[in-house]
Amino acid sequence: MLNRHNPGEVRIISPSSSLASISEEIRGIATKRLNNLGFKVSIGKYALETNSLGTSAVKYRVNDLHEAFSDPNVKLILAARGGYYENEILPHLDYDLIKGNSKPFCGFSDNTALLNALYSKTGNVSLHGPNFSCFGMLKGFEYTLEYFERCLFNETSYDITASNYWINDPWYLNQNNLKINVSEGYSVISAGKAEGILLGGNLSTLNLLQGTTYFPNLNKAMVLIEDDSELTDSSLRRLMNSLLQQKEISNSQGLIIGRFENSNQHLRKTLIEIIKDSQYFEGKPIIADVDSGHTIPNLTLPIGGLVKIDTSSSTMLTILR
Repeated sequence: MLNRHNPGEVRIISPSSSLASISEEIRGIATKRLNNLGFKVSIGKYALETNSLGTSAVKYRVNDLHEAFSDPNVKLILAARGGYYENEILPHLDYDLIKGNSKPFCGFSDNTALLNALYSKTGNVSLHGPNFSCFGMLKGFEYTLEYFERCLFNETSYDITASNYWINDPWYLNQNNLKINVSEGYSVISAGKAEGILLGGNLSTLNLLQGTTYFPNLNKAMVLIEDDSELTDSSLRRLMNSLLQQKEISNSQGLIIGRFENSNQHLRKTLIEIIKDSQYFEGKPIIADVDSGHTIPNLTLPIGGLVKIDTSSSTMLTILR
């Protein structure tokens, strides 16, 4: 955990899409918000490099990641944003260097690749939470910020209370006119109580790791899944069944499902049907509509950390560390 009164330096890197795709206005807001938390913000040497795919050469992204882990002044590493190509850097990373300089890396979406690879190869806990770009929100960021701080600075366990609102607008296009939806909290798909190591994240990205040494061992795990508006019914069915066919899934402890976006709310029903038909999670706790993923707000959750689901509790979800 970081020192709340002197958290140190946060390094912004671009292991997926380039920082250059984020406007200077949003970068400025994000930097100021992190400064207000006490962080000194630094930018990776190649974070603004970009090519025709909106990312940068593998060697540049690897260099910035290694530099961030090697620098003793850097206490937190924050991904600029998500994207599509992060899994291509995984074979080129020095996992011994990373393990010997353990510090949290935070991001979501395509950053699921790195979050789970770091745990699989080093045992380090990383954070499935807001990217740097998310800190550029003018409004509707309070809940995200609250649980970002709790995850970084709490040394003891804590409950997560569901947000009472959620937003699906592309906020970066219009910061002042966001549609605020009322949240009814978590949905219980299957009742129960269990503890497990939290693993997973974005379903499409997680499945890219199957068959590699970067795919996490789901035995005794609490599995987190979410996805974005690019998902279709057919792709969800294929992706979810592929995950369910991993040999350790039957020994997992439970399932946490992030909130679906407005444009693919119908997929929620499809996903629940797939899960129930598979019977792999029968008798295990499953909660849905959790504030994690591609809607706002966005929880910070410890990939590799111990979590508990208890559907009889008013909060249902607890971070045990």
